[in-house]
Amino acid sequence: MYDQFLFNAPSEDFSGINAALPIGNGYMGMQVEDNIVYERLALNESTLWSGGPYENNLPGAYRFLPELRASAFRGEQRDFDWESRFVGMWGGQILLPAGDFMAYFANSRETTHYRKKIDLRQGVLSSSYQKKGEKVTKEYFANYPSNVICFRYANSKSKLNFACEIVSKSSGSLSVKENLLLFEGQANGARGVEGRIRYAIAARVCSDGKMQVIGKRLIVKDASYAEVFLSIATNFRSVDDLSADYLADAVKRVDLAYKRGYQVLRAEHIADFSAHYEKVSLRLGTAVDDGDTSVKELQRRFYAENDPAWVVLYFNYTRYLILSSTRNGSQPPTLQGIWNDKLSPPWDCKYTVNINLEMNYWSVAALGWPELYRSLLEKMLAVAEKGRVTAKEMYNITRGNAWVLHHNTDLWNVCGPIDGCWGLTPVCGAWLINELFTAYEYTQDETWLSELYSLFHGCAEFFCDFLVPYKDWLVTCPSTSPERMNGPLGYVTFGSAHDNQIVLEMFEKYLLCEKYVGSDPKLAEEVREKMKKLPPPAAVGPSGLVKEFYFHDYDFEEDTHRHLAHLYGLYPGQSVYRQHDPALNAAIQKTLDCRSRAGDWTGWGIAWRIALYARIGDAVRVGTMIKTFLDRRNGLMLENGFGALPYENGSAFQYDCNGAFPAVLAEAFVQSEAGRVNLLPAVPDFMHAGEWTGLYLRGGLRMERLSFAEGRVLDCAISSVKGGKVEVVANGQSSLLALEPGQVCQVWQNGKKLI
Repeated sequence: MYDQFLFNAPSEDFSGINAALPIGNGYMGMQVEDNIVYERLALNESTLWSGGPYENNLPGAYRFLPELRASAFRGEQRDFDWESRFVGMWGGQILLPAGDFMAYFANSRETTHYRKKIDLRQGVLSSSYQKKGEKVTKEYFANYPSNVICFRYANSKSKLNFACEIVSKSSGSLSVKENLLLFEGQANGARGVEGRIRYAIAARVCSDGKMQVIGKRLIVKDASYAEVFLSIATNFRSVDDLSADYLADAVKRVDLAYKRGYQVLRAEHIADFSAHYEKVSLRLGTAVDDGDTSVKELQRRFYAENDPAWVVLYFNYTRYLILSSTRNGSQPPTLQGIWNDKLSPPWDCKYTVNINLEMNYWSVAALGWPELYRSLLEKMLAVAEKGRVTAKEMYNITRGNAWVLHHNTDLWNVCGPIDGCWGLTPVCGAWLINELFTAYEYTQDETWLSELYSLFHGCAEFFCDFLVPYKDWLVTCPSTSPERMNGPLGYVTFGSAHDNQIVLEMFEKYLLCEKYVGSDPKLAEEVREKMKKLPPPAAVGPSGLVKEFYFHDYDFEEDTHRHLAHLYGLYPGQSVYRQHDPALNAAIQKTLDCRSRAGDWTGWGIAWRIALYARIGDAVRVGTMIKTFLDRRNGLMLENGFGALPYENGSAFQYDCNGAFPAVLAEAFVQSEAGRVNLLPAVPDFMHAGEWTGLYLRGGLRMERLSFAEGRVLDCAISSVKGGKVEVVANGQSSLLALEPGQVCQVWQNGKKLI
């Protein structure tokens, strides 16, 4: 259902990149610009970053901690002093574009029957058009098993003529020999750090036409087809090892691809991609997908007629993007995923970790892809190595393997704060490993806990020493609530709700790791005692809003800030969600309503609000937020479906809302926690009929099938990996299941509860 991301006319955006359609295999990303006369294929590789190994800590910063903490407890604003003594640099290093594969065709724009689409199920992008009786077809895919990008041009009358070259904004040189284009480049330096990455782009062309090298271009003439096999390699093995033979690696991959052939690689790619994609499916409404309805027509029907087909297609498109950017062996997707064509991209196209990188992974467990967490796990194990140095230099914490990460990092795994005082957010590493723990919640795989143990142990050690007494509590200081000021106290103070929730949940998860795989009962006991002194995860202020900082009352109803950090424990966390306190629930509702008015809107911010409203069961506002996000007239989405920032006038996009969308949408239909599943808790009226298959749930459960109409469950079948008891709530009734491992249990059938 709705697996074709289709356009039936060339883009009206002749700047190109905002309409360029993406492909990727985690290692490499490519954007295909929409232009008939010439073609620009913008290339990225996940380890092609500016700079080289470096640190951004200010040595000995901890010497200023006692004074600044005392000032914070006295209510003094000291942002400048925090920044000048603890923030080592402005900005980080940059995920750079590798270059562009350019193809110049002997075409005019006078074409007919134009179509371009992504077959989301197969992971294949294609376009076609006719001119002067000739049919031209183009096809592109990024093969993960062989780590190669393949594309094919064809002309029905053997009149395919084009010239191609590789160009780059980085320093480098292109050589063309026979049918091989080989660009050797050097990444730039940035912010005083010398560029150490070397890389190669290799492209080998196969064609039945005539091929000729003229200067730095390869010319193809009178062909019926041309196939291109392309790969990018860098010298990066790890932060400490930049010795990979990038030239040999790139050429070896394309030579092997050339030898195996286009159709073999295409079949290999489709088998790999579709096996992941087909684990989950969604149908909404009663319309049948004819496979020929364009994105723009579905968008029009969505806002004009409340047709949910656009919701389904976007759900499928975002699953395609996740599989294209988040694969094991590569680096995790950045702020722009793996699709950046600028030398100076927004926010350096790096890792912002005060929500954005986390959001990139929100969906993978529910979609049945927990193995995709491994790229983030490997990243965090490397980050923790650097984070130990930061813990020592900034906070004089040296015990065991204590580590810390603030609100940004990059390929080089720096852990000190950057940009400004708002970067003093020392709980971001804890948030990231809490996200990694999600894989266990969904699979119940205890071997995963053993892989997480060192990260949780070191993080718990850090916070046991970092927390400081204030009155009867232990609090974080410095503390921020990401990117939002605490009234007259500025950005940096103590005891934000965000910190309290994240540290509490990290401690809880550490204790579970310790129970199953650990060997440090002394630290576990210390954690239990310190948990008792953490401030409550959430509190209601005099304005009736959830307090952003537990010890201060600077919340106000007019605030429309994009972040909702003090509701972390509602979603994606659990510490607020499980409170079930009426007064707190009313404050959450009011806080969300205030923060969801037009104002500081971002695509990722609206996506987060969908999940938060779903968690409190507000179906009406879930629908409002979905419509706000998916209606392109609001400026929250580019033509190619990437999340946009309206205040950047279309010059910036972020991938995070794409990575999060499947999870936040599913939250309106199925909510799961330990031992309990709630069906249809917050489904908007315009999506009240449909069917899910294959959705994965906490507790090692899988929703084999969930069909519904008029907002009521018709059929529900659930299976379990390990077995056990689970309560299923649907249509105002409760069923208690005792499942055996591997058992599929039919809970509802034809609108009747069976158990």
